[in-house]
Amino acid sequence: MTVDRFLLATSLFATLTLLPGCGKSDAELTKKAEQLGEEMGNKLVVDMVKKQLADAKDKHARNENAHQDCLDLARVEYDVKKDKSAEGKALLKDIHVFCELEVGLARHVASIKESYDKMLGAQKEKDRSFEQLYWAGFTSNCNMGTRAMTYIEDEEVKGDARAKELKSQIEQMCTPENLERKKYFK
Repeated sequence: MTVDRFLLATSLFATLTLLPGCGKSDAELTKKAEQLGEEMGNKLVVDMVKKQLADAKDKHARNENAHQDCLDLARVEYDVKKDKSAEGKALLKDIHVFCELEVGLARHVASIKESYDKMLGAQKEKDRSFEQLYWAGFTSNCNMGTRAMTYIEDEEVKGDARAKELKSQIEQMCTPENLERKKYFK
């Protein structure tokens, strides 16, 4: 994913110095070539990361696990940060919102709901062994979901309506009453 900006700048420098009648000093040409190379490299990186994010969103929409795609996006985040354009900044925000909320926190909410439903089903059937197993899974999922909420550092993501909705869902299911070990059987 990384673009070798030095080679790009060097080739642009060579092209500019070979142009007849430029009338500029080597330092000016070098600086312009480096700037042009940097801009082109940033644009290439942003375009490639946009495609990678779109692929991850498609995968997530098909209910496939996009966690690895988010890890790959995190690896190239530094390169996107080099692009100071509005497009680069918007792309970073999209990556954070998608990976932290849709893939990260929403995944925790889904696992909490699933384990909660299983626990309630076992309680209704008075199946003590499975009820204890599902309760342990439920408390573990609640702990992971609560921790995931606290690790969201990006202020834009924290203020997002989806973040508030997911946080509310976790708080509704992971109440102290639900987390308390109850004796359903005598």
